[in-house]
Amino acid sequence: MGDEVSLWLFVVSAFTSATFFPGTADLLFLHLLDRGHSPWLLIVSGTLSSTVGAFVMYAIGWMGTRWAHRQWEKWRMRYPVFFQRVRRWGSVAGLLSPLPIVGDGIPLVLGLFRVSPVWSVLFLAAGKCLRFLVLWVVGEPLLMWFRLA
Repeated sequence: MGDEVSLWLFVVSAFTSATFFPGTADLLFLHLLDRGHSPWLLIVSGTLSSTVGAFVMYAIGWMGTRWAHRQWEKWRMRYPVFFQRVRRWGSVAGLLSPLPIVGDGIPLVLGLFRVSPVWSVLFLAAGKCLRFLVLWVVGEPLLMWFRLA
């Protein structure tokens, strides 16, 4: 498979991994790293495409408040302090978006609570970048160990 095609497959996989669709971005990252691709190119492209996928989930959550407006307003009136705190500090939860299982729902919830889009995207991108950095730092020695075995 050509280098350009495999990089595009990685970008698509990173995008789908950030949504509720299954993706294999972590495995593709390690495979392309093993094949000699630039780790920085993989980290940047993976972070960008994964962040775009997370922002799609954020936008779906943002639009979801329009569908359930009456119910949402009732909850917002009942727990105003909670909603204010989530709107103010909730974007930090974007750092946890790369976590398995619960991480896909975090951007959706950030959108539902109408947390600041700018701060949400920044923390989502930081979390996604940390994910690929950890994969590189942990994965490269493991790949070398498996090659020696």
